[in-house]
Amino acid sequence: MLSMEGISTEAKIGKILILVAIILGVIGLVIMSAIGSLGVGLFFPAWLVGGFVILMIVKVIGIVIGVIAFKSAEDGDYSRAGILAIVSSVLPPIDILMLVGAIVCIISPEAKKKA
Repeated sequence: MLSMEGISTEAKIGKILILVAIILGVIGLVIMSAIGSLGVGLFFPAWLVGGFVILMIVKVIGIVIGVIAFKSAEDGDYSRAGILAIVSSVLPPIDILMLVGAIVCIISPEAKKKA
């Protein structure tokens, strides 16, 4: 899963940051769903819960794009992984860790070799 032989430090850091951002995104999604399920009628008005569900759907899309970015990094295409991770990071809620991982992947020497 994390084959790190023969790649630069930047590429290693980028892959690890993208993976950690995916894991934290899934944990955040679980927490958001727990808050949303408990909050219906108790803490939040119904219109706010509807917006919360839309935010969760966008977060799932961001996680899926992040997983595709990680698979691209695993395949050695670091420029594509960086671009996909940037797209994943700017989807609401903004994911700074994924953005840093994307930037590190893009500046790695492996991204320049592939291009």
